[in-house]
Amino acid sequence: WEDRTTCVLFGDGAGAAVLQQVDEGRGLLGSWMMSDGAGAGVIEIPAGGVRKPIPSPGFKDGDQYFHMDGPAVWDFATEAFPQAVRAVLERSGHSLDDVSMIIPHQANINIIKAGMENLGLPMSKTHTNLHKYGNTAGASVPIAMREAMDEGLITEGDLVVTVAFGGGLAWGANVLIL
Repeated sequence: WEDRTTCVLFGDGAGAAVLQQVDEGRGLLGSWMMSDGAGAGVIEIPAGGVRKPIPSPGFKDGDQYFHMDGPAVWDFATEAFPQAVRAVLERSGHSLDDVSMIIPHQANINIIKAGMENLGLPMSKTHTNLHKYGNTAGASVPIAMREAMDEGLITEGDLVVTVAFGGGLAWGANVLIL
């Protein structure tokens, strides 16, 4: 709780996807992923693991906790979100007009708003749950997708894009028809 810029960000949750054979033209239609190791220090836990064991030479107390360069994350995420959506749609032969809903990583509501605005899409074309759970990290997309399904926001036959971004830096998207 010492770093107020990061300690309040995270929730806890889990999600899973059950895969099965579907008819032609449904299911996962395309994926697109990128990474840029030059941004590895933007979101990190500096110590722990094999790279910098605890304790080790140069270890400082606090290095074992999550660190984030907020402005750099903002710049990265607000560019990565729309880039990944456009790229996966192009790869799968679809356009923004075909999209029923975008299910983004629930990192920050302002990042989601900026990404949707950049894409020229209204917030009604996405589902958010940060107000309930916070940032549930890798579980945020499956949790938000399940909620959108349960609430009838997306149904069978809808084209859905999932998009995520995070540490490393890494980002990507999937396009699927339910």
